[in-house]
Amino acid sequence: MDTKIERKNYLLFGSIEATWGIFTVVNTYFPVLLQAGRPGYDVSGTAGIAGFGISTGMLALIATAGNIIGMLAQPLFGAIGSLAASRKKLVMRMMLLLAASLALTAWLSQTVQSGARTAAPLIGVILLWYCIQITWASSLAVSGGIAYTFSPPELRTRMNSVIMFIGGAGNILINAAANATYVLGFSGPLLISAAIAALIGLGYLFVDEPVTQAKKQAVRIKSLILTPLRELAGMEAHALRFVLLSVSVKLLGLFGIMGFTTYQSSYFLNDLGIPPDKSAILFAIYFLGYIVMAPFVGKIAGKIGEKLTCGIGLVLMAFYGVALMFFMRDFMSISLLVPIIGMGNVMLDVCVPTLAMYYVSDPGQVAVIFPVMLAISKLTSIISVPLFAVMISVSGGYSALFPVLAIMPILGFIPLAGLKGK
Repeated sequence: MDTKIERKNYLLFGSIEATWGIFTVVNTYFPVLLQAGRPGYDVSGTAGIAGFGISTGMLALIATAGNIIGMLAQPLFGAIGSLAASRKKLVMRMMLLLAASLALTAWLSQTVQSGARTAAPLIGVILLWYCIQITWASSLAVSGGIAYTFSPPELRTRMNSVIMFIGGAGNILINAAANATYVLGFSGPLLISAAIAALIGLGYLFVDEPVTQAKKQAVRIKSLILTPLRELAGMEAHALRFVLLSVSVKLLGLFGIMGFTTYQSSYFLNDLGIPPDKSAILFAIYFLGYIVMAPFVGKIAGKIGEKLTCGIGLVLMAFYGVALMFFMRDFMSISLLVPIIGMGNVMLDVCVPTLAMYYVSDPGQVAVIFPVMLAISKLTSIISVPLFAVMISVSGGYSALFPVLAIMPILGFIPLAGLKGK
C-alpha cells in the first residue's frame, strides 16, 4: 500500500473521529441551555447563558430521543453508504449539514430569554439537536466503514491506534477553540464547531476511497433497514459471536460515562461550582490522556493481545466512578484524574472494533456491520440517560450515579471472558 495514501487517509479518518469534540461541545452546552432558568439551577458561573428552564426529566426524554434517532441513523446510513457510488461524498454532505445545524442553533440561542419556554425557539433547538445527532452519527458510521475496508484485518489495530490519536488530538483542539470563543456566550462554541465541521467535510473529499461495486438501483427505505439484518444473518456463527460479545464489552465499559455525560456539566456547575467553559477544559484534559495512550495501544495489544488490553481499559473506566465518590472534589483534582479515564476509553475504542471485526472480511459486510456495531454501542446512552434521570430525581442529587459508573465496567469482564483465543 502506498505510504503517502495511507497517511493521508489515516489523517482524514482521524478528522472524522475528532468530531467527538463537537459532540462534547454539544453535550457541555446544550443541557445548560435547556435547563438554565429553572428554579434552583445555578447559572451564576456562566457567561450570561439564558435558557428554557426545563426539568431534569424532560432533559432526559429529549436526550434519549436524540440517542435513539442517532442509533437508528447509523445502520441506515451504513446501508446507504454500502450502495453509494461514493461514500466519501456522503460523509461530506453529512458534515456540511452538521455545520449548518450547529450554526442555526447558535443563532436560535441568541433569541432565548432566561426561563422562557417559548415554543418556537425550544422546538427549533430540539429539532436541530436531533439533526446534529443524525449527521454526526452517520458520518462516523460511513467513515468507519470506509476505514475498515481500506485496511486489512491484521493492520486494523494499528490503524485504529493512529486514527484515535489523531481524533483525540483534534478533540482537544476543538474543545480549546470552543472554550476560547465562550466569551461570546453560548453561540461562540457552536459557531467555531460549525466552521470546523465544514472544513472537515470538505477535506474528506481527498480520501482515497477503496474501490467497491456500487449498486445503482432504486432502493426502498424498507430494504435499507433490512440490509443490516440480512448481513448479520449471513455471518458465520463465530464471527457474529465475536461482534456481539465485543460490542457488549464496550456497552458495559462506557455505560456509566456515556449516561453521565448528559448531566456532567450540570453536576460540575451546581455541585462543584465549575462553569461550562471550565467543564470544556476538563473534557480536553480527559482527551489528553486519550491521545497520550493512543499511540501505545496498538503496541500494547500486539504484545498482550486485544482481549487483555480491553480488560485494562475496563478497570480504568471503573476508576471514574471510584474517583467521583472519593477524590474528585474540585477543578484541580478532576484535572489530575480524568486523563486516566481517557486512557481506558481509548483502549476500548481501539481494541473492541478490531475484536468485533476480526472474522469479518467481506467488504459489503464490513461497510454494513461496522455501523450496526456503533448503533448497538449507542444503547449505552439510550438506557443510561433516562435511568440516570430517575436516579437523580429519586435521590435528589448526582452522587447516586457514581457507584453505577464504577460497577458497570467490571461487569464488562463477563462478555470479555467469552472472547476465546484473543
